[in-house]
Amino acid sequence: MLQKRIDLGSIPLGLYKTKDEMVKGRLVKFNQKDELLEYATSDAEANAFITLRIETNAGGDIKDHDKIAKGVRAVAYTLVKDNVWSTTEVDGIDALKVGDKLTCGAEGKLAKGEGKFVVTDVTHFGSFPAVDVMYLG
Repeated sequence: MLQKRIDLGSIPLGLYKTKDEMVKGRLVKFNQKDELLEYATSDAEANAFITLRIETNAGGDIKDHDKIAKGVRAVAYTLVKDNVWSTTEVDGIDALKVGDKLTCGAEGKLAKGEGKFVVTDVTHFGSFPAVDVMYLG
């Protein structure tokens, strides 16, 4: 899942189709050749977080609405220095604490490492752990 916390000018890249099934709250890149959104695999590739409006209230928890189907037009919000986002999509999320640095890992998931993101808060979406992350640019 993904939620804006501090927005200093992030804008949607637009409504571009997804190359594959994706998960809200992960980092993506825009493939200009195919005009498709796909997962980023490094800080250098990452230029946005992906999300999509929840279409229904059916389901038991917020993560029941986490998938974005292949070929769907999704929203990709650009990364702006000092913006803060809340996401569930972090490897090892249960062990993170405020001040930990994060980097873009496999399939757009954040992971602990010397990257361009820092944890500013540890929180929850429904019953799932989440962290607020600031983009350091």
